[in-house]
Amino acid sequence: MIPGLKLLPLAENEICCGAAGSYNVTQPEMAERLGARKARNIIDTGASVVFTGNVGCIMQIARHLRTMRPEMKVAHPVDALWASYSGESL
Repeated sequence: MIPGLKLLPLAENEICCGAAGSYNVTQPEMAERLGARKARNIIDTGASVVFTGNVGCIMQIARHLRTMRPEMKVAHPVDALWASYSGESL
């Protein structure tokens, strides 16, 4: 219900980004592959911003997008609400 917000389908949205608590520490190779896969799927949507409610996912996705598509923003859904209420852009 945020004006101007368009939700886009994300391929393999049921697959973890690889952060999963301490998974990226205990299984770094697999976490790396999962994070890169998730980032590619996000890029394929054509979105300019990705929102996730999990702080671990924000950090993992942002890390991968910094090298793949640095201009893409990663934020918490509350940031979308704040931007909508305050008139600021993301």
